[in-house]
This record gives sequence, C-alpha cells and structure tokens, in this order.
Amino acid sequence: ETAGRPADAAVRERLAASLEFARAIRLPDGRWPTVGDEDDGRVLLADERASRLDLVGHALAAWLDADPLGDAPALALLLSGRRGRAPRAATDGRHEFPHGGYTVWRERGLHVTFDHGPLGLGRLAAHGHADALAVTIRRGGDPIVVDTGTLAYQEDAEARDRCRATPAHATVTFGGRSQSVMRGPFLWGARATVAADGEGWRCRWASGESHRRAVVIAGDEVRIDDVVTPRAGATLVFPLAPGARAETDGRTATVTIGGTVARFEADAIEGWRIEPIEVAPAFGRREASMRLVAAITGEACRTRIAIAS
Repeated sequence: ETAGRPADAAVRERLAASLEFARAIRLPDGRWPTVGDEDDGRVLLADERASRLDLVGHALAAWLDADPLGDAPALALLLSGRRGRAPRAATDGRHEFPHGGYTVWRERGLHVTFDHGPLGLGRLAAHGHADALAVTIRRGGDPIVVDTGTLAYQEDAEARDRCRATPAHATVTFGGRSQSVMRGPFLWGARATVAADGEGWRCRWASGESHRRAVVIAGDEVRIDDVVTPRAGATLVFPLAPGARAETDGRTATVTIGGTVARFEADAIEGWRIEPIEVAPAFGRREASMRLVAAITGEACRTRIAIAS
C-alpha cells in the first residue's frame, strides 16, 4: 500500500484475524506461550525493551487502524509513521480458534491454553512438536504448567529429540513414547491425527493409541478429563515452570510458584511423582525444573487444578 497498491480485502481480513488471535493468547509480559520450535531469531527489532509480538502487532494494528496488543509503537512509526490507537487487552472468557488448533481461556488473571491443532505446517511440519492436547496454565505473572521450550537444534541431538517428544508436554503419553514418529532433528514420519470429539478433542496416535481430552474452566479451577485406549502405559504429565516447588501426597500435589498455589487432584491414577526436567524459557537457555507424572489406572481420568493467590 505504501507503493500505491492496495491490499486485497481478504488479506486485510486474515491479518485482522491473526491480530485477534495474538490478542487472546498474549501473556501479561507481551510474550506468547511456548509452542513448537522457537529460536528467538530476529532481523530487526526496533525496540529491545518490547516483545516481538507487541512490536509486530502494533505495526499491523496501525496499518489496519485497529487496536494494538501492547504499547510498543517503535516498529509502526518506523514502517508507516503512524503510532495508531491505544492498546487493548483481550476480554475475559473462552476464545476458540478451531481452524488454528487452539482454545484460550482468560479469567481474572488466569490464562490457559489448549493445543488441539495438527503436528505442524504442511507436509514437513518441520518445527512442530508432538504436543497434541497439551495445556499451559499461568496465573498473572506466575507460570505454573508450561511447555518445555526448545532446548536445542543441531548442537545436541538427544536434547533436540527430548524437547520435541510427547513426554516433554502437558498431555498424556503411552509408555513414554511420542504421538508421531521423528525422522531426524526436524522431519517427521508417521503422524498422529487430531479431531473434534463432542465437547473435547481426540488424538489418534500414529501407533494406534487413542487419547481424548476435554478442558473446562470454572472460576479458579481447571478441570481436565482424559479418556485413554488402551489403559496400559498411559501416563499423565505436567511440566512445571522453573522455580516452582512441588509436594505430593498420593493423588494430590501442591505446586507453589511466586504468589500462586496450585493444588492438583486426580482420580484413577496411582499417585503423583516428581521428576527432574530441563525447561528452555528461551532458545537453548536451559533451566532445571520438574514435572508431575502419574500412571493412569482407568480408562477415564479427571484432574482438578485449583489455583489460588
């Protein structure tokens, strides 16, 4: 448009929709939950203090004459000379993006994501992770359940496989394996498929296992209902943010981080265990953390996570 060639209405419509998705999934610090590969690459960052999401979102909003995500006008001023409107946060409630593969809940500082999309983009899905039906949970500035991030690309093959594998994500694994089959550090072979199933979503593993998950938010409680076939080897996994403290007592686990306390209670499990893991808040920056793990003993399992400040 700067060169005098107006963009098609369909282009503006899709870009406006992408801005609203970014608004819904945006975290309080301007970042987004870690999903799939993230190498923190950049060509030009007009303001080192602002997130890429806010910078690009503000520039896009100024072009669309829409509300930006955060107050980060540097790139908008550089590209168009327009500062645009004042920023606007997403409303509380449930934000559904069935074609993109995400549902996001925002409730009085509670932020929950549910990933029910395909493995990755196109035939290669090169930067995808085997994380179908995974969740992330945070309260205000306190991350609780997280994606473990991108530990490595080429420099550490074991860590590369580990961060892409299903057990690195807050979902269900069968026998510690992955939903889809890795073929090297970026490619995939046989893949799991995900489809809507009633009030939830079902992941059918490449190896034939089935996992159905539904997520409900009620006030300060996150309820997760899982149905698995077969039951043998099915395990619940919840990676925790670095800095979290966890205690277990049978089927109850208490996680404390910052000013937030999350109480995990599940039926049809053997009992919670705590295992050490690595989490990468940024590409290649490894930090020690832990995960909650529990063997599922029935075909159906309900986990309640009560969150208090």
